[in-house]
Amino acid sequence: MPPQKNSTTTGTPRSRWSRPQSLAAAQAPNPGELLPFIHPKGKAVMALADFYPAQSMKDIENFGSISFHAFGDSGSGTPAQHAVADAMSRDIDHAKPQRGPSFLLNLGDIVYGPDKMAGYANKFYRPNENYHNLIFAIPGNHDGEMRSALDKSSLEAYFENFCQPKGKQPPLGISFGCSMPNQPGAYWRFNCPFVDVIGLYSGTGEAYGAIAHPEIGDQQKTWLEQTLMDIATERAGGRKQALAIAVHHPPYASGLTAGGFGHPGNPTLLQQMDGCCTAANVWPDVVLSAHAHNYQRYMRTRNLGATQRVIPYVVAGGGGIAPQPAPSPIGVTQGDVRYENGLEGYGYLTVTVSRKQMTLAYTATVGDHRNIFETVTMLLATGQRI
Repeated sequence: MPPQKNSTTTGTPRSRWSRPQSLAAAQAPNPGELLPFIHPKGKAVMALADFYPAQSMKDIENFGSISFHAFGDSGSGTPAQHAVADAMSRDIDHAKPQRGPSFLLNLGDIVYGPDKMAGYANKFYRPNENYHNLIFAIPGNHDGEMRSALDKSSLEAYFENFCQPKGKQPPLGISFGCSMPNQPGAYWRFNCPFVDVIGLYSGTGEAYGAIAHPEIGDQQKTWLEQTLMDIATERAGGRKQALAIAVHHPPYASGLTAGGFGHPGNPTLLQQMDGCCTAANVWPDVVLSAHAHNYQRYMRTRNLGATQRVIPYVVAGGGGIAPQPAPSPIGVTQGDVRYENGLEGYGYLTVTVSRKQMTLAYTATVGDHRNIFETVTMLLATGQRI
């Protein structure tokens, strides 16, 4: 019997992954889906030197590079989340810390489910009990949601655990013997040797990410543009640092297809970020995201004046929640971006930055086993892969 047509297809029947839900969902939030939150004050800047002693900073500088871990979608409390954290802990060199990762950057969805405040015990602190390193974080959509009367305000538990005033620690952190950073808010600039990291908060939308919208205001977008302008001024004065931007919702996802493969890309978010980068004439060397529960890598080619640079957009959402299928086929190109690789399963990213290059290594984990799935190295001066 020939395939039956329906109202949304003109030829072949729908396959398992051909449901055209992603594109429409990514274009607008549901009414009331985006929850207002407390914005940080001032420039919202912190530095690794605020948390590590001067000798440790000198050791990193003398070593010639810095590395850090990154992943998202971890906050489930599952054995898989424990296993990923334990795998990362094996990268830490306690005798010579500068040789290993200096910190973990959680890319959001730190805690799933209702009652976020209580959830931090079993979905954050216990899974990371063997990871003896500082953990920084940007919030994901599930961190800002309010799913019960116990969630009294958006991001309340995130602020409690990551944004205590300087000199103070969260009560749960103290009870677990875990030192937590004093972040300035839900979005921030983080100055490290060799690299600046900008963390953004893309809101509570399930399939819609943005840094500005009538429901949440435009303060963050204004802040991002000014922060990039500050970086432009510093670069003109001779301070040369790589730039990584971290945001939970991925600008690109689903293998650039219109539907299927879990969470979609976020064109509104991409447009807003691009506008800020264009205004300041400062572009990231890498964009790190999560939200999709897998690994995906996109390479975007930008013609910036007389130069052509390639920017990796990496999705690293294998931190512990149930994985989603990786998009296929690999090699799809739309406009200036190409979907180059993907992997279903758990894992984490290691970012290593020196004066001359940035390396992105994705490690896949299966229980106690781990292996490097791929390594990508970019020349910072030219923005080209080597």
